[in-house]
Amino acid sequence: MKKLFGGINLTWPKLIVFAIIAGIYTAVMAMLPIVKDTSFADITITFEVWILFGTLIIMNSKSSVDSALKCFVFFLISQPLVYLLQVPFSSLGWQILGYYKNWIVWTICTIPMGFVGYYMKKDKWWGLLILAPVIAFLAIHYGGFLGRVIYNMPYHLLSMLFCIVTMIIYPIAIFKNKIIKIVGVIMSTLAILIMTIITIFSQAITYKTTILVNGGELGATFDDTYKVYLEDESLGNVYIVKDKNLDDYMVNAEFKKAGKTNIILEDANGHKETYEITIKTDSYDINKVSGVNSEIKNETKNETTNEVKNNKVENMEVYIKVNGQVLSVELEDNLTTKEFKNRIENGDIVVKTSEYGGFEKVGSLGFSLPREDKNITTSAGDIVLYQGNQISIFYESNSWSYTKLGKIKDVTAEELKKILGSGDVSITFTNKK
Repeated sequence: MKKLFGGINLTWPKLIVFAIIAGIYTAVMAMLPIVKDTSFADITITFEVWILFGTLIIMNSKSSVDSALKCFVFFLISQPLVYLLQVPFSSLGWQILGYYKNWIVWTICTIPMGFVGYYMKKDKWWGLLILAPVIAFLAIHYGGFLGRVIYNMPYHLLSMLFCIVTMIIYPIAIFKNKIIKIVGVIMSTLAILIMTIITIFSQAITYKTTILVNGGELGATFDDTYKVYLEDESLGNVYIVKDKNLDDYMVNAEFKKAGKTNIILEDANGHKETYEITIKTDSYDINKVSGVNSEIKNETKNETTNEVKNNKVENMEVYIKVNGQVLSVELEDNLTTKEFKNRIENGDIVVKTSEYGGFEKVGSLGFSLPREDKNITTSAGDIVLYQGNQISIFYESNSWSYTKLGKIKDVTAEELKKILGSGDVSITFTNKK
């Protein structure tokens, strides 16, 4: 540990090689499907490993200026390399560099961080004040990973343990004074305990969604006289609500853990319908198990489909107004768009959007809609719901988990990009031209 935290002759060539290796490793983790949503991919999203890299650079630097410059150069090389290596393999191509803009800010911030951080080596009491924000930052990360572990064990368990270990190690490795070490370890331990209590009692990870709709694709028919419950109640709870906009009933869920169980719908006479559901981090798969004659179900579904086809042109179209232009949008046929359209009919919806990633405009709706998220690859003109309360309009392609709302008609990618313009823009959704 002494060798790592102050015993390395960190020359500039060594630093550059270190940065290249870190960038290559992170890029590989970002591209490997097998490590998606695991601790190994967390280095591509969160900061705990990069904090360790920065701390090692600081502790092996010769002066405060040397520390600041080496931290800056390390991140200046490693971070863009992460995205550059993904360009040939990503559907976004060069547009993936749009994600780098956030890291530019952090890279610049490493200059004062490295300069101030160097003074922890002075082994003074005020060194704990410099270390305190690092401990607090790691504690927040620890709480987030703990919530994910509780929700979907053992995913992100290694990242959770990594945060605990580094929070305890830093004061021990950085300071020589035994009393300062002890106080630092106590500080880290208290931070871990506080975040553990907060995370457990706040149920940090809860996936809220709509899973069944009366008369929907799965053939479920119910109202508020029905009972609904999960066979494994430890995974969360389900309940029937009446949506005011749709004037119909739906089953909403609040999932606290990932897993597999059955949902039971039971009428007043004790007749039950069973649905098998597999709960994931931010999505689910649901299938009918028993309770409805398949022929009746298919017949009902076909009738519903025909009705939608007959009414789609008339009822499933809205307009967006942006920068003096009016564009027609053909909506998808799903629960989300039905509620979205009902809200539009009650008044125009104005969304203030910002540029993101060089391929979309995104902004908050100010309210939430039911989610039917799927992993999709968008194209120019696609309008999607993101995280239940944000709307994105794409003028280029991106792959992620969205609920598709619709597509802008009769406009090319170049025309749409020109209409949307650069920077922030207000977009109005309306049912009137």
